Amino acid sequence: MIDALTRAIRHRLTIRISHKPLKVPEARTRTVDPYRLWYAGGGLYLVAYDHAKRAIRTFAVERISSVATTNQRFAVKEDFDFEAFQRTAFPVHGGEPQLVRIRFSRDQAAYVMERHWHDSQKFSPQEDGGVIMELQVGNLWEVKRWLIGWGADAEALQPAELRAETGKTISAMSSVYNGRDNL
Repeated sequence: MIDALTRAIRHRLTIRISHKPLKVPEARTRTVDPYRLWYAGGGLYLVAYDHAKRAIRTFAVERISSVATTNQRFAVKEDFDFEAFQRTAFPVHGGEPQLVRIRFSRDQAAYVMERHWHDSQKFSPQEDGGVIMELQVGNLWEVKRWLIGWGADAEALQPAELRAETGKTISAMSSVYNGRDNL
């Protein structure tokens, strides 16, 4: 699989992949222009231009079951900049950067500030000892997953979409943990 992907990238050949997205019951065939392989967030990913979506997409290599090379050659889109794409990823999926603001409690502020989470991170210490982190990232889904891991020590402030989606997930989690008898 990796050899076939590497050859297609090197020779700039359009490929058809069979890829099973995580939340979809069956694999889908995608025609893509493979730009590069990227190891990030503990996994190997194919960064490619997806013809059907007309966008740069990231595919987990372990979810690709087949690769078929076409005879069609491609040129990397002129406006594609992998380094810029990487900068918006958190940790894997990038996109159009948007401002994310997260408030961390006093108990976690020092820990959050001593770590490198993202190249765009900026911190604003608060009077109560907490801290507000600002990021410019291109995918809110991964931020939401990371944010939930902080529990009540983190609060999504911006964008409203992140705050709403995180709240929905937390409510669903609460009903799972509070709505059943202990086994």
